[in-house]
Amino acid sequence: MKQFILVFLVLFAIKTQAQQDSPEFRAKIRAMSAKMQKQQSKSQGKTSGKISYTVNGKTYTETKEVSTVIINGQIGDIANDRHNVSIGDGTPHSFKVGQVYSCKSLTLMVDGLQYSRRSKDNVATITYYDGKTVKGKFSGTVYNEKTKKTLSVSGTFETNNVTVL
Repeated sequence: MKQFILVFLVLFAIKTQAQQDSPEFRAKIRAMSAKMQKQQSKSQGKTSGKISYTVNGKTYTETKEVSTVIINGQIGDIANDRHNVSIGDGTPHSFKVGQVYSCKSLTLMVDGLQYSRRSKDNVATITYYDGKTVKGKFSGTVYNEKTKKTLSVSGTFETNNVTVL
């Protein structure tokens, strides 16, 4: 998960710098890399948050390395370390505390099977953010190709494993 976020950050930085090979750009990349390594070593092996969700009256909770990244006021995916429980579609989304935003994609594990769906109807709301901790709620639908079932889901998330750039 950390490597995914680092790659995401590097690609985002490269895009925003429009192929400028300046000393300032290289310094930003080094700073991002150092910050990610520091945060990874600090949180390795610890539970740093959770994603809880309810499907068909049954509640599931994921607590393994839940994290997110915030870049220039936009939030990335809220996900576990394996990215098999994820809120978001891999692109950053603008957010304001208390305001619903379309997270577009939900990926969840239900009874050992992975369910996922991209839809504008999959939404999240950040209910708390203080620069260190993110809390919120989400809802939408997920689908599994094997079972051919679409399931409604609602849940909450919180993490103090937040990288802010």
